[in-house]
Amino acid sequence: SGINPFGTINTITKYNNKIIIGGTFPDASGAANTYCLAQWTGTHWQSVGGGGLTGEVCDLTVHNDTLFIGGYFGNIGSVEYNKVAAFSNNNWINISDNGFGNFCAAMEIFNKELYASAWNWGIRRYLGNGEWEMHPDQPNGYIYELKTDTINNFLYVCGGFNQVGDSISYGVAMWDGFRWNYMDAYCQTTLWPQSVAIYRGDLFTGCGQ
Repeated sequence: SGINPFGTINTITKYNNKIIIGGTFPDASGAANTYCLAQWTGTHWQSVGGGGLTGEVCDLTVHNDTLFIGGYFGNIGSVEYNKVAAFSNNNWINISDNGFGNFCAAMEIFNKELYASAWNWGIRRYLGNGEWEMHPDQPNGYIYELKTDTINNFLYVCGGFNQVGDSISYGVAMWDGFRWNYMDAYCQTTLWPQSVAIYRGDLFTGCGQ
């Protein structure tokens, strides 16, 4: 009962007492409609909400009993969702405003709000009812990872950038809820998805060349 080896698992989370996985895999153990997104019930793999995704899932997060997904997908079934979607009470919810460009690489909860990366549109904050707000002073490159430090209440923004607004901040910048805190030239490389973790209030990164 494994994942089809012709693909990858990008992200794993727990939702409604099931393990949810997202990635590029063609199927999970041959179960129907598990392309790029599947759930483990404790005994077998099955689709999430009937499946039907048309592209890769990059990240998953849970907020207010709702599962949020982001990636490269355009549709779920015959309905256009355009890179982001929500799932609650066995129904898919369209939350995209068509402003996510080619992909959404990262989603995270900070100060009880949903934040998401949007290709070359930087970071966006979800306002509800399918509406998003652009974050001020965007990084000048792709954002691949968002990570919340729940001890110090910071949101770390990581990716392939070297500047935020007019200030130097290579690979990592930190938003404290009010202003940016810049990291200067600390890490002159790209931080890829799933390469960042918080441990006892400290940030740990795995960098790529």
